[in-house]
Amino acid sequence: PTEIDATLRSLRLADRPERRVGASGLPGRLICVFQPHQHSRTRHLLEEFATSFEQADIVIVPHIYFVRDSQAEKARVSAGDLVDRLRQRGVNAMHLYPFEAIVEHLQNLCRPGDTLCVMGAGPVNEVAHGYIAAMRRREGAGRRGGARAEVVGVGT
Repeated sequence: PTEIDATLRSLRLADRPERRVGASGLPGRLICVFQPHQHSRTRHLLEEFATSFEQADIVIVPHIYFVRDSQAEKARVSAGDLVDRLRQRGVNAMHLYPFEAIVEHLQNLCRPGDTLCVMGAGPVNEVAHGYIAAMRRREGAGRRGGARAEVVGVGT
């Protein structure tokens, strides 16, 4: 959670004029896709995770990356629990899965001037790659407008 907070604070404080106001005339937002690693770790650090996203404007949480934990541990916490804690703190958060659905949602959500930060464990980098590929296809098809956020990938 400390690294998440530091990363988002750094992105928020980055001195980039295009981040402040996009071509739409609206301020750029910090959108974060975060995949937690292990159910036991997520459960033990749930409150710390919930406070680490204060700098993000929007947080999307897919499923928790399942590694090593027992099925019993898996049943004790979910991505929805983290989303609930984030919302309790006033963060615009949602649980969305599979990754393809996240990419589709981002295409409609992101606008020029936004920064998209994808971080976490497991194959969540597929979201960043999928979003970039979708934007290239859109531009190749001659479609204008829509989502053109700057993408930042961070591993945890």
